Amino acid sequence: MITKRFGRSPFTSLSLIVLSLLTACCAQGQTMATLPDPLVMNSGKPVLSKVQWETERRQELLEMFSREMYGRAPAKPKTLAFFLLEQDVKALGGIATRKQIKVSFDGTQDGPGFELLVYLPNAPKEKHPVILGINFWGNHSINSDPAIHLNTNWIEGGKNSFIDLTCVTNNQATEACRGGNARQWPLERFIERGYGLATFYRGDIAPDFAHSLTNGIHALYPELQQGADNFGVIAAWAWALSRAMDYLETDRVVNPHQVVLFGWSRLGKAALWAGANDTRFAVVLSNESGAGGAKLFHRGVGENIKRLNTVFPHWYAKNFGKYNDQDTTLPFDQHELIALIAPRPVYIGSAFDDKGADAEGEFTAAREADKVYRFLGTDGLPTNRWPATNVSVQGQIGYHVRAGGHDVLDYDWTQYLAFADKHLKRSQTTLSPTSKTAFTHPGMLHSDAEFQFIRDKIQKVEQPWKKEFDHLVNSRFASNSWRARPQAIVVRDLQGNWSGAKELGEDAIAAYTQALAWRLTGNDAYARKVIEILNAESATLNSITGHDAKFPWETLMFAGPLGAMPKGPAKP
Repeated sequence: MITKRFGRSPFTSLSLIVLSLLTACCAQGQTMATLPDPLVMNSGKPVLSKVQWETERRQELLEMFSREMYGRAPAKPKTLAFFLLEQDVKALGGIATRKQIKVSFDGTQDGPGFELLVYLPNAPKEKHPVILGINFWGNHSINSDPAIHLNTNWIEGGKNSFIDLTCVTNNQATEACRGGNARQWPLERFIERGYGLATFYRGDIAPDFAHSLTNGIHALYPELQQGADNFGVIAAWAWALSRAMDYLETDRVVNPHQVVLFGWSRLGKAALWAGANDTRFAVVLSNESGAGGAKLFHRGVGENIKRLNTVFPHWYAKNFGKYNDQDTTLPFDQHELIALIAPRPVYIGSAFDDKGADAEGEFTAAREADKVYRFLGTDGLPTNRWPATNVSVQGQIGYHVRAGGHDVLDYDWTQYLAFADKHLKRSQTTLSPTSKTAFTHPGMLHSDAEFQFIRDKIQKVEQPWKKEFDHLVNSRFASNSWRARPQAIVVRDLQGNWSGAKELGEDAIAAYTQALAWRLTGNDAYARKVIEILNAESATLNSITGHDAKFPWETLMFAGPLGAMPKGPAKP
């Protein structure tokens, strides 16, 4: 078969395949060998302590990125002020409070600034975590709420892959534009999950087109355009995120220590740069930020520096242009940008078909930032291998590559919310053992070696493992919305009275399914769901009676998740 296909002997063909693999391996090794080490000072001396990282090396990297790539940003305006333009405490059918805030740069309500749209849960909690992100097409586009102010600045029209903007007339939004991008901003889902949302329009800060550096925020700081380290648009958006954070710190129902920064595509680039500069952001989420965001340039794959500087010359400082066609020899790279967020949690989301963003390059950058996260005492990224499609890995660094192309999908938000829950709500459900004594549960049904074997098969997309894994995680029993239905008394007798048995059985299946999913993906959201199910059953179930109660299969099923979780649930 090989001889027929290649027209040469099987030995020759096999040799060529092996040679090509070795060549690819070595070429990658040479490229990665030149990758700058974030834990080596510009002087060539190693970083030896956390203090040295914070006071010396971190400052070196911030200076290098500011000077060579993103440009110099202005300081916080001394006249910064906030004006409440509108408020409704019964928004979204009563589940939220909506606020529309003017963030003013000169201290006047009608002066330069931007409108920040804020929704907060009407839940019995004093302060709430908030997801903060910039939107592409106006505040009115993120939800159909008719009370959201229509943006009056320039907005692009026409149609693209993500939104129908034929509602825009003469580059002005109309009533028909409301909610056009709502699918990427599942607002009600955020509110029900306990998170607020704060967002503003990118065009309020800086128009996103070439030769735009005399408009928007840039018009207030003409002196920052004089040098080669000029204030670019990505930096302007990042700067504005910090000004939004300034407001959130003043809102009495916002927890300022639990602000989650989110950005997609070019706005993901801005989110990473904002997160690197401003340590007030508790968690940073980058969704397909690609080149100039989370992607490594040194791989030489995907969108390159020359294209960025040619198609989007307003995004970066003029200095960045001197690195055109020098991607693989760049004296810095994006793993160092991610490392600047350390030790705070950061999540990098990729899409398999987003070739320009180089999904594997985004993962590699996260993996290379891991050394800084571990140096600072965290667990970093919990894998060295690029995960299989639709498998989320979550440590202090999180990562997934989902199926599909450049977009923000429900799958992405499912991972991001689980990641935020893990890092912001850890005290609500703990995975820590209740005792320091080691415990080996007799119900262990699978060994670590068996799990690793299956993970390897999934990673390589080998069948039937990958197909069955997809079936497992897409099952209703693996859903994060599963709710236990514990019964105090379960009856299983020969006369067909199986009162409560179905509920118990399905809870057992769900617990076992989620435990397996946790062991295979490392996603703690599954583990927390197992704990929730087991706690509910253990707090409610008193007895199983009837002929078949001697050794019901549910007992075995519950033994599985207990055995699969080395740290055990809160109430085993």
